[in-house]
Amino acid sequence: MATVKEFYNSFNFQEMVLGNKAGKPPPLLQEFFQRDLDYIAEHFTAEKDVLEVGCGFGRLLPKLAERSKKVTGIDFSDLQIAQAQETARNLKNVSLLKMCAESLEFPPASFDISLCMNCSLGNMPDIEEKVVEEMIRVTKPGGEIVIRVFADTKEVREAQYQNYRRLGLTNIRDKGAAIVTDEGFYSRRFTESEMRALFQKTEITPAITHDCDAGYLITAHT
Repeated sequence: MATVKEFYNSFNFQEMVLGNKAGKPPPLLQEFFQRDLDYIAEHFTAEKDVLEVGCGFGRLLPKLAERSKKVTGIDFSDLQIAQAQETARNLKNVSLLKMCAESLEFPPASFDISLCMNCSLGNMPDIEEKVVEEMIRVTKPGGEIVIRVFADTKEVREAQYQNYRRLGLTNIRDKGAAIVTDEGFYSRRFTESEMRALFQKTEITPAITHDCDAGYLITAHT
């Protein structure tokens, strides 16, 4: 079976998600992904410097650029960064860097807001706690952490199965609270208590809202 790194350096999410090749995700997940855009539109302002952890092919970058002073997107995949650069080619306030989320190459207190949406945190096996700690480290005092993850429910699991079959992934199976495939794809669901546990080593208490049927919105102030 391939690794997560190999998967994200070979799978064309941009074509499959934005094109017409595979159709649309299940309604439960469509709402989940739309909530990301809605939150940015409603809560972000043009005065803030924003870091997006796990920017992928750049689905959120146009909205972030519209609602932020400056946007920095990072991803560990050459393919994802190349596609994000194409997405952001006309966005003057966006910069993109290849970087690992568990070891961010920024000084402390570099950003007003650090976000990790699209359930990107759920695609980072075994490093989730370190990623949260790094997001907090690079966020300014009084700044904000924003994370969105899939909820660990039967309905979400079934929607995941439907969605990943739509994308043509093979040998889709549930391993604990995560869907895995032979291509190296990994997508974890979380309980509220698991999300709180990711913040335990920090001095920050997150606010966790079940704001749509598919997942949780986690916000925390540094």
